[in-house]
Amino acid sequence: MTYSLSLPLPPSTNKRLIKARGGFFILSGEARAWLEEANLLIKSFCNKEKIKPINDYFHLDLEVYLPRSNSDSHNYLKLLCDSLEQGGLVENDKYIMPRIQKVKVDSVNPRVRLSFTAN
Repeated sequence: MTYSLSLPLPPSTNKRLIKARGGFFILSGEARAWLEEANLLIKSFCNKEKIKPINDYFHLDLEVYLPRSNSDSHNYLKLLCDSLEQGGLVENDKYIMPRIQKVKVDSVNPRVRLSFTAN
């Protein structure tokens, strides 16, 4: 069966981490807040669609709606994949094979639309 889900656009790789005391990096407040929201949306979606965590490699088709034209669509993948694991869509995000199918600009509603096939 083919499924589709839209999520707010995650913070980019450039905004994902901040340097903490001691010189190591932690998730930024923006990244933590986005993960919390995305995890709830994904869990709700999986419950509604009765999707069990995917435990094999699969293609994840993406339509990315960026806030501005000089953004790099690949900078948003890490948090997105992490959220799909934390939200329960996949057992391990190593199984995700992302394919960016469309990139558009939408400064009012930046988002990512996911499409995938699962049993």
